[in-house]
Amino acid sequence: MRSGMIRFCVVAGACLLLGTGAYAKKHQAWETQLGDSATTIFNHSSSSDQMLEAGKDCLAALEAATASGLTDESNVHLRGFYGEFPGSREKKGVVVAPLATVRNQVCRYPNIDAVATAAKKCLSWREDIRKDPSAYNRAGEVMRVDVRDCNKSVDDALAAGIPAETPILCGEKEIPLGEVKVKACEVLAKAAKREQKKGDAARDAKLAPFLAVLSDDKLAVFTKWQCTLPVNCFGPGGVEMTTPEQFVKADAWFMWGVNRDALGPRWSLSGYRFRGMKRDGDLFRRGGKGDEPPSSAFR
Repeated sequence: MRSGMIRFCVVAGACLLLGTGAYAKKHQAWETQLGDSATTIFNHSSSSDQMLEAGKDCLAALEAATASGLTDESNVHLRGFYGEFPGSREKKGVVVAPLATVRNQVCRYPNIDAVATAAKKCLSWREDIRKDPSAYNRAGEVMRVDVRDCNKSVDDALAAGIPAETPILCGEKEIPLGEVKVKACEVLAKAAKREQKKGDAARDAKLAPFLAVLSDDKLAVFTKWQCTLPVNCFGPGGVEMTTPEQFVKADAWFMWGVNRDALGPRWSLSGYRFRGMKRDGDLFRRGGKGDEPPSSAFR
């Protein structure tokens, strides 16, 4: 099922017919246009672009319906549509809703679906953080992107003319469109911000002993290389440095990696030499075959 507002099942060739006292019995061209666009919107195989285009066609059909004398309060019968959406009801086996509701829940469904999907992501991430705060450490960047997308989807929906009171189905509950930012997007943003602050505090506490004893070029290289957080930095002989004292005493620092391709693994190493806290020369590099450099390369 497509995530978002509407639970539905559309049969091939489904169309929408308008039931109202002002409804002309003679078949109107916009009825077919409305039915075709609704079928595309609720087709699971439709792309986002196809849905958005169908949404425009749907709105154009409703404009034609309004021009024929229908009003926002006129009931719209969705014949061939089996399901429900907020504001709809079933009457004699047919889903019925006011024209205005169809405009917001059907024609504008692509926008509503985007909001619902983004909001559900934010609420799901928030639950993940609640169960395991370390989830932010693993997916913090993704969460920040999802918060941004959530806020943008709400802005886009409001800009498209969807009323702020339009209900958005987010999991088990409905949230008015105008409240989605506060009750979904920002819920994750605040939780992520709290975890980021905790992470920053833990990082600062870990780095404090190193920053207290390093200065000048050693401090600059330590910060640039992100030694200990998260990069492993090495001293002469390939000894991994983990304490402030090791970084102070070592007269050469190294970092290395390995590239594995069809030609076989090759290691590469970068390093600086120091006199006290000052650099003694520029960055140097060396490399060779194998999964890791020999201890003799750390010199």
